[in-house]
Amino acid sequence: LWDYGEDPYGIDPFGRGVREVDCVELGEGAVKRAPDDIHVRYTLALILGMRLQRASLAGVPFALGPFLDTARPLVKDAPDLDEGGPLRIVGALYLKAPAWPTGPGDLDRALELLEQAVKDHPEHPLNHLFYAEALMQDEDYEGARRELTLARKKLDSGRFLWRTDRYEEMIRNAEEELSYDLE
Repeated sequence: LWDYGEDPYGIDPFGRGVREVDCVELGEGAVKRAPDDIHVRYTLALILGMRLQRASLAGVPFALGPFLDTARPLVKDAPDLDEGGPLRIVGALYLKAPAWPTGPGDLDRALELLEQAVKDHPEHPLNHLFYAEALMQDEDYEGARRELTLARKKLDSGRFLWRTDRYEEMIRNAEEELSYDLE
């Protein structure tokens, strides 16, 4: 539900009415029950990434460590899961986070991971989108334009269902940013 853009709510088992479901707690519980299941670990990484996106400025440092601790090992253990999902989410974090000493941001590492995601999994539009954003930061505007064109071509509403509109908006925002960069 978070991914769909809605807050997940459920009935409190202690009879206190409706409350927001703590997806992180549920994901951590699933990992405790199946610590070797790579899909469960990846799902927890996605949940932690969504928590990081929703965190307040003061909460980001507390959300960042658990995300990185969960997601970084997946780059080595299961880089091909979800068409390069671990490469994509860790690469995007390195791209969007502030650089050292403020944060873990690292443009070179982001470019490396996102280029690998595009090379190994060229059919996923987000691989191209995030790689395009990294290329823009690296001032390779022609490469960024090429990747955004590929991202748009890879959109498929039959495949990505309700996510298609969100991906389309993300691509459009990156295209607008690129046009500002070129001015």
